[in-house]
Amino acid sequence: MMKYYNISKSNYHLIMSGDGNVLVSQTYAIDVKCPRITEDQKTEITRILDDILPFQSGQSYQYQEQTDDYIYQKYKDNVQKGWPVSKSYLIYKILARENVHHSKTPSFCPLCERYDKGERTEKVLHHQSILPYQRKRYMEDKQRIGKGDIETILITQDFTQLDLDSGFIQDLIICCYWHNSNSKDGLARDYRHFVGQKGVKNDVSFVAGCWKELLKETWFDRASTVLIWSDGGPKHFKISANLKLFQAIQMEMDSIHWEYHFFPAYHGCNVCDAVASQAKKKMNEESRNLHEAIKTPEKAMEKINKLANHQAIPAQISKIALTSDTLSQLTRYFKFTAPINEDNIYAFENSYCTDFAVFWEISERVNLEDL
Repeated sequence: MMKYYNISKSNYHLIMSGDGNVLVSQTYAIDVKCPRITEDQKTEITRILDDILPFQSGQSYQYQEQTDDYIYQKYKDNVQKGWPVSKSYLIYKILARENVHHSKTPSFCPLCERYDKGERTEKVLHHQSILPYQRKRYMEDKQRIGKGDIETILITQDFTQLDLDSGFIQDLIICCYWHNSNSKDGLARDYRHFVGQKGVKNDVSFVAGCWKELLKETWFDRASTVLIWSDGGPKHFKISANLKLFQAIQMEMDSIHWEYHFFPAYHGCNVCDAVASQAKKKMNEESRNLHEAIKTPEKAMEKINKLANHQAIPAQISKIALTSDTLSQLTRYFKFTAPINEDNIYAFENSYCTDFAVFWEISERVNLEDL
């Protein structure tokens, strides 16, 4: 029997003793002969991959345009819990089970693609020049908090669309990070879902009502600085009315220094897309496993609230419509501040700039109590 199956004598005795399942259930890592991959490591692998492989507009799939070798090296560079798993385990046991779309296209941004094809218009060149600044600054902000900045909170926000069996609804996702010395990467996470009713639009009134609710959180009490990041959505984020809302938040929470940073167009908040994907995946799994139709926002929130670090609540819509005079050439700038002793909103060319490029005087401020 041992000769026929080409197994060693020791493995034969292991199988016959009833522990043979160890041979097939054991998961091996680099230079490690025996320990099994823990659930903590699997969670960390997912977290690292979410940073490497972008989700596309909050959909349930990720794009992998990089090679497997590159993905594996980036993963090894970021491992903090235990040891790195082998390349074959990462590629064939983890990525193969995820909804990953492979592509050889170097970019999914139309402006980047136009640049790659040789276009050198002002819009395309400006996009290319600002992109590395914003990406780098965001990562630096996040890493600084992880390394011990206890007075800064980092917030990213984005909208996603939740599909119900009876239509779709809007979900404003707000992801909050602050320092936690007990976490391996030094970050505490809180993922908020503000879920709208059917027919409610994802406009600035949606954003304003939800922020009024968010500001009640006690974790703002620990902050001296709050950094908000979002994409340049022209419908709800990078518009004049939303910057007036930002100014109102600064005036209301005047013991905190607030900054609003924007990613360039088509390069939004990966973490929000990942959080959206987790929520949609959970809803889909619950619906299939329990043979239960998810027809209402309340049922969707019930499913999302089963996820760790996620909290879904009904969206609060502003009672008044936010309006504003147009802030000229707003889209050219990527960092904004609103000092508490002034009526001005200051705009900066990128998030590293300390000297403002332009400012606008706001004649009529928004009062949060009116929202």
